[in-house]
Amino acid sequence: MKTSILAKIKRENARFEKTAPYNFCDRWCEKCPKKKRAGCRVYHEEFEKKLQHLANGRDPDDIYVMLDDLEKSLKGSTGAIDKWSKEEEVDLSELDAVEYNKSTAKHPLRQLALDYLDRVRNFLYESYDENSRVEDSLFNFYETVHWYCMPIMSKSLIILYSIEAGNFSSYCNAVSQIDILKKACLQSQKALNDISKQKITHRYQISALLGILRDISRQIKKIEKYIDNLPTL
Repeated sequence: MKTSILAKIKRENARFEKTAPYNFCDRWCEKCPKKKRAGCRVYHEEFEKKLQHLANGRDPDDIYVMLDDLEKSLKGSTGAIDKWSKEEEVDLSELDAVEYNKSTAKHPLRQLALDYLDRVRNFLYESYDENSRVEDSLFNFYETVHWYCMPIMSKSLIILYSIEAGNFSSYCNAVSQIDILKKACLQSQKALNDISKQKITHRYQISALLGILRDISRQIKKIEKYIDNLPTL
């Protein structure tokens, strides 16, 4: 009986995760068990960032500080993708000419992820404007939406670039990022639904965001099917 390619990749990823767990996490360190945080490079980098905010008189948990960090992370992710592309010998300048359903630059997943990020930023800014106060019962839901909007965008791009690279290592990377993207979408959907129950004025925006998340989930399924139907790896 032929072994599923996805199953083969997941076994390989399970072995790799033991040595590099931060490549398989959503980077939300506060939600991670202490025993895992102790030796995690990402956790210590995030902790140092918070200390820098406090030293500069900024509240690291303030929504505007968090959104500023999000903007910087977005710029930083571009550099990280460039570094990854060099390590994996992927020529990003040629990706527009390579077809996978559509070119990476025009792929529906990329368009959806960027649209979602833009709409979430507007949603959060309006929710935290000068004249509004988020109820304590809703803060965790808004925090979840805020946290996962960046991974939804960055993981989507990395998945597409990994697919274009077309080797076993890059497909393993794509599948690991798909698992994180699935979690980000699921948690965001739950949080948005909970907000919608109490914030009637934002239901139109939330409905649009939920629609994009459903479309992203459909694209994920198509990509998984594509990988699993590859002739050989």
